[in-house]
Amino acid sequence: MSAKKKLPTIAIIGRPNVGKSSLFNRLLGKQLSIVDSTEGVTRDRIYTVVERFSQSFGLIDTGGLSFNDQNIFQKDIETQVHLALDQCQGFFFVVDGKSGIHPLDHVIANLIRNQGKPCVVAVNKLDSDDHMAHIADFFELGYQKTVGISAKQNLGLTVLVDSILKDCEPGKVSAPSVKHTIAILGRPNVGKSSLINKLSNSERVIVSEKSGTTRDSIDVQVKYNGHIYTFIDTAGLRYNKKIKESIEFFSATRTQKSLERCDIAMVMIDANDGISTQDLKIIRMIDDAGKACALIVNKWDMFSGIHQKDYMLDQAYKLKPYKHIPNLFISATEGKNTGKILDLISFLDKEQHQRISTGILNRFFQKIVKATPPPRRRGSLVKFYYISQVDRLPPTFQISVNNKELLDASYLNLIKNKLRLAFGFTGTPIRLNIQDKK
Repeated sequence: MSAKKKLPTIAIIGRPNVGKSSLFNRLLGKQLSIVDSTEGVTRDRIYTVVERFSQSFGLIDTGGLSFNDQNIFQKDIETQVHLALDQCQGFFFVVDGKSGIHPLDHVIANLIRNQGKPCVVAVNKLDSDDHMAHIADFFELGYQKTVGISAKQNLGLTVLVDSILKDCEPGKVSAPSVKHTIAILGRPNVGKSSLINKLSNSERVIVSEKSGTTRDSIDVQVKYNGHIYTFIDTAGLRYNKKIKESIEFFSATRTQKSLERCDIAMVMIDANDGISTQDLKIIRMIDDAGKACALIVNKWDMFSGIHQKDYMLDQAYKLKPYKHIPNLFISATEGKNTGKILDLISFLDKEQHQRISTGILNRFFQKIVKATPPPRRRGSLVKFYYISQVDRLPPTFQISVNNKELLDASYLNLIKNKLRLAFGFTGTPIRLNIQDKK
């Protein structure tokens, strides 16, 4: 598919718990939205590009419309739905074929009708022939195109897609070339969504003072200097021994998957709280995954008379194993220094993609060993033969020795520190593979 081709975008609309996210995941061919019977699980609008069914189109999953004032997130959900209504070229109006027409279905039908855009009613949960008999009831909603489907059993989806796309005009969505994918990680309520909204110049993600607002990991694309950056807004990570709520467990799992597919991870903290044990566990998880990392200190606008260096000195003992991680102080709500994040991403990318020639490495390594010889162990001295860089992402170095058992962890850390002093590798973990010469 040409990157310049403009694709129509279809929004999935409906009341809660009719199977919108199940349909979204089934159309995409993988699980991107969290599926749960709890009302209001999908709170933000989630974008993706689908390339299946011999078609290409944009797809938006939206939160369930209940117009229930007791749901503290309902107004935010409605705002996100209205943004989707404006941005899409057509609708999948999902209803529950098992329970039949609900009064809310009529309200939503009128809301969609006022948009004047193509719509197909997707009568979901028609998992048996008995349920198929009820499809005619839904013509009462006033739409000629009504298709029976079962998202659970993957039935009727090709007909559904064909029915909407033949009437849709091209939209603004394309499949862009993404330069970097960045995961924004952190504990709940530190400002991750506020930062992404500021970077994308839109209310793309629901922002709330209640922790746990972002349940799905949401991709938001930002264009900068002619390049596309994909930011993954993740659910806040808690490291409780027991996460009781299944949705929160799923969000934590989704966050881990977001880390796996990102190029660079940024850990955001609240300047008022400092670096917590949970933050260090997140940083360790990033380090274990071999990803470049930066620390984003948010809500700095609430501080006055304190220098950033003094603040970090106070936190330094916590970050001792991760002194190579750079930091940036911002205010996401006020936009202070948020633009510098994109420059920081470019810098980290250059650092983690470095490749040092074998000749330079070995001359450098000889100086290290001469200046700081390794200590004897069990009366023997380790002998180094050569060092070479064998991989990037993360930078990985292979060192050949006479007996790797003679090297202890402290000397390996010294080698890593010397590599950083000489070549940088700011923000990225370094791996050392020690091998006995055969």
